[in-house]
Amino acid sequence: MDREKLKLDDFRRAAVRSRISTIVRHHQPLLAFLLFAGFVLLCVHLPWGGSSDGSMPHMSMDEAVAKYNKTVPPGNGTVKYLPAPNPVRKPRFAKVAIASGFEDILYERALDTHVKHAEKHGYPLYMARETAAEGMFNKVAFIMDVLLNELFKPADERVEWLFYFDVDSIIMNQEIPLEIFEPPSDFSHIHWMAGRDWNGLNAGVFMLRVTSWSLDLLTRTMTYKHYHPNEDYTFEEQSILARLTETDKDFIKHSIYVPRKWFNAYYYNLHEVQPGLLLSHFPHPDYKWHIYEWMRVLESDVMPGVKPMYNRPLSETPYPEEIKRFWNVKRRADKVLIGFERNVNRGADPIQFGMQHEETKALAEEFRDKYAELKKAATTSGRTDEPDALEKLVNETEEKNAALIQTLMAYFETHDNPPPVAGF
Repeated sequence: MDREKLKLDDFRRAAVRSRISTIVRHHQPLLAFLLFAGFVLLCVHLPWGGSSDGSMPHMSMDEAVAKYNKTVPPGNGTVKYLPAPNPVRKPRFAKVAIASGFEDILYERALDTHVKHAEKHGYPLYMARETAAEGMFNKVAFIMDVLLNELFKPADERVEWLFYFDVDSIIMNQEIPLEIFEPPSDFSHIHWMAGRDWNGLNAGVFMLRVTSWSLDLLTRTMTYKHYHPNEDYTFEEQSILARLTETDKDFIKHSIYVPRKWFNAYYYNLHEVQPGLLLSHFPHPDYKWHIYEWMRVLESDVMPGVKPMYNRPLSETPYPEEIKRFWNVKRRADKVLIGFERNVNRGADPIQFGMQHEETKALAEEFRDKYAELKKAATTSGRTDEPDALEKLVNETEEKNAALIQTLMAYFETHDNPPPVAGF
């Protein structure tokens, strides 16, 4: 009887082990995510000690809200942080922000991270604390003011780019210079760079070249609502900027969406947390608690004797490789489009020839559709901020083009009506 009971117990234990093994095997991704989430939460909630050095103490959510969700007196005009003159290197960037309507102690702490970043890299920083225009158009008005001041300077004294940021953002990596985001020389026609999320353009952080083109963009943004009163303005100035840079012929060729995480990551989304990124944006008042938590993380990241996790040298971040690949993919997409347009202009349009013959018509239609898809994808109305998807589309377009041309050449070799132009 005892032996049978022991055998039964052994059988039950084996069955339990087998069941556990099956569950683990079938749910490995979920278990891995839960372990990672637990690790991050543990890191975030590690004690940071007292606040005698000015750092944020460890406290409950209620205590934090009571201490940091306080307003400070509005006003104080425009604040300027100007770097010491550097006879060797003129700053190429200036940082711009609006703090009116955000008179809040926690946002002031967030602003401090931008001030430190500007000081470290020698960037002027201009911050407005007054209201000159309605709602979010106040930021457009102030950016215009800074832009005009730069344009009225002698050309050799101007900065080349304005980097606008909302005050509900914090610098996560002080080591990252803004210059790495500047387009290569063969993309000097790009004057506007931004990222987008599930709502489209997020204009909480963007780059704007100091040119008269940028002045035109901001002027049109300020006046657009007056001339188009019945359009949708759910996201105020953001809706207008998206409309102009994505559809207007005067602006679309000079604008580009880049991967948002480059300089506008959302660290309240766990899947976007990536040590080494420049900045995290918390674009809603409900996310203030996240700002508080991440400020504590950053303070621990610079403790003596601890290797920084977030303040990493540029060479230890994904930026160099990702930025290089982004521009290479965009360059390749433009090359395919320009090559096809050149063929069309010289009378060697494979789509036109292909549509004339039943044997090649289907291929011509496929290439026509794929080319149209690529043409849209290579602009701000498409997928420039998704280099993997854009590269896949370039490959597919080239394959369709090659198949059509090969079929056309085979057709012309067996018929007496060759194309009027040799080659494609």
